[in-house]
Amino acid sequence: MSARKIDCPHCHATQATMDVRVITGSADGATVEILHTEDCVDYDSWTDGPDEEPTT
Repeated sequence: MSARKIDCPHCHATQATMDVRVITGSADGATVEILHTEDCVDYDSWTDGPDEEPTT
């Protein structure tokens, strides 16, 4: 199992400036972590699901 961190190409959030951290998994067990700020264009798309909540 491996973990990758990807910089958001839109907001370039850091640990200090992030409002939400999105972690997704894949079938092979790898995880991907992307940090976003609240005003990021990608931020709303991650909270559209009824059971999903942003975490900080």
